[in-house]
Amino acid sequence: HVKALAAAEILKQFRPSLMAVHFALTDSVQHANGPLTPEAFAAMEETDQNIGVLIAGVSASGLSSSTTLIVTGDHGFLPMHTELAINLPLVEAGLITKGADGHPVWTAVVAPNRGLGSVYVKDKSPAIQAGARQALEKYAARYPRRFRFVERAELDQWAADRDAAFGVEPFPGYVLDARLAPPFAQPHARAAGHGYRPDTPGMETGLIAWGTGIRAGWVLPVTNTIDVAPTIAMILGLELPDADGTPIVGVFALKNGSKPESH
Repeated sequence: HVKALAAAEILKQFRPSLMAVHFALTDSVQHANGPLTPEAFAAMEETDQNIGVLIAGVSASGLSSSTTLIVTGDHGFLPMHTELAINLPLVEAGLITKGADGHPVWTAVVAPNRGLGSVYVKDKSPAIQAGARQALEKYAARYPRRFRFVERAELDQWAADRDAAFGVEPFPGYVLDARLAPPFAQPHARAAGHGYRPDTPGMETGLIAWGTGIRAGWVLPVTNTIDVAPTIAMILGLELPDADGTPIVGVFALKNGSKPESH
């Protein structure tokens, strides 16, 4: 609430052209308690009230006629119960060792991001890649339905981890961890998390656009997170030529009967 009040005061005193405010309560609460829980709904209600404080601040600053509000997130949440030390197979295969300074030295390693792990191979050696794949396959057989392999072609569909040889993805409820010591599987400390592929059910987030230049009452069934920044840039009259996404022109009100450029 203090952050919302401070943002409202900044609007009043400085009238910025762009303001970004991060309300993180829904993230921390869902990590601790899980999605769709009473605690999660309470956090969303408080966040909604904070957004109301911002809107009131816009009005009090006399900026209502020239302000566009974008409310969005960067991921959803999924319940988690077990973490997997996904690099342990590579440690046992001798592909990750301890260096003279005590830090890990690897010829193959999984870089885990909770819901997806990218497997990197030193010098892109086919022999090392085969050894890493074999070590992980042994654990996949020993612990069935804990994780699956994501082939390079599938990673390419998402333009993801271009230097990774292949990937590993945990099954629902499981999360990849960076631990190098056993056990391979142990209870996860948090109730929920993210980091899964964007098309994984439950990873969706929301988008609300309101205010100047936005047409009211329209519902867009699907948008892409990477399109949010280019949309904001278009509102500000800026260009992001190197952005991965494109503006979500469907949110904009038509001007003089004209039709926005389609993307």
